[in-house]
Amino acid sequence: MRQALESSNSRIVDLNWPFFEDHLLDDSHGRTSSPHSITWTQCEGRTICFPQSAPLFHPLNSDTYQKVECHTPFCDTVDRDCDETCNYAADYEDHLTSYGVFSTVTVTFETSNEGTFVTVPTVAFGCGEENEGVFGREVAGIVGVGRPSPSLINQLGDHINHKFSYCLPEQGTSTLFFGTPAHMPVLNLKSTSLLFLPNDPIYYILDLQDISVGITRLRIPPGSFDPTDEQRSLTIDSGTAYTYLHRLVYDRLSQSLDRAIRLQRVVVSGTNLPLCYRVQNNLDFLRIPAVTFHFPGNNGDWKVGPRTLFVPVAPGAVCMGILLDIHGSVFGALIQRDMFVEYDLGRNLLSFSPTDYKGCIAFSRTRKA
Repeated sequence: MRQALESSNSRIVDLNWPFFEDHLLDDSHGRTSSPHSITWTQCEGRTICFPQSAPLFHPLNSDTYQKVECHTPFCDTVDRDCDETCNYAADYEDHLTSYGVFSTVTVTFETSNEGTFVTVPTVAFGCGEENEGVFGREVAGIVGVGRPSPSLINQLGDHINHKFSYCLPEQGTSTLFFGTPAHMPVLNLKSTSLLFLPNDPIYYILDLQDISVGITRLRIPPGSFDPTDEQRSLTIDSGTAYTYLHRLVYDRLSQSLDRAIRLQRVVVSGTNLPLCYRVQNNLDFLRIPAVTFHFPGNNGDWKVGPRTLFVPVAPGAVCMGILLDIHGSVFGALIQRDMFVEYDLGRNLLSFSPTDYKGCIAFSRTRKA
């Protein structure tokens, strides 16, 4: 979450989605911004922090800043053992951590109509005092867009029609939109159901039914992915770089791709990505078939081209950005590139529309909704 402007009475924030090179080369498996509930930013007076280019948020400079009191509905979501100060703890699987004081502040969002704003009072967030992790300097914190309270999406609720969306380009940053974007793609819009684990609704779950390599179906056994089972469900998460699949599906996919790709296999040091090839020009990419993930719904086929499926890891070498899962299957950020993606929590619907690099950049540069 990057801070753009701070006034004495409210906090105006520019929510950009950094997508930087060291994230692409990080082999860790971490569910970060998408499913997590807590929104937090680094605060002045912290004892441990990571470097950021924007000024730290200073609570004393905000007339609307307040610490959340113990034994209130807000505090009970993060600190049921609260004594004097309502504290929060955000721990992620990629070793990022943030600890601090749970607080509220008035937040002002710029709308799609240039020069107009929407002000939302009493937005709960974490004022981070001890923050550790590997980020680019553009990052000042994490926006929690999971479904349960106290996520920012849950708090904004009716203000944004329970919707948020993004389009991740091949490189650079992307904007996180709240509500319906002013320039939302309408052509070739596809959709599938957003599901939730019965006992843990924090994660967004997809019902993956099969995968195709080119025009060949892998014929994954029914039940390989079970959206009601934590161990066999597939989470969509823009905060995890790579995609992770359990062994049976991963083996079928990698073996089918290897049979279809007529390029030289290479081993690249410094990466955990095992399926790598030598690619010397654009024509080589034409020798890599597209992969389609088949979801139920309104034409719910998510097609991934070779430049999205494979990640440049060294000069003249690319590797498939899919790994064998560690803690569960995840549909990660790299595979979502050049795709408009909208979460409609009111209808439990995930909509998506393919675009290209220029289209994704144009979408991300529209005014915030």
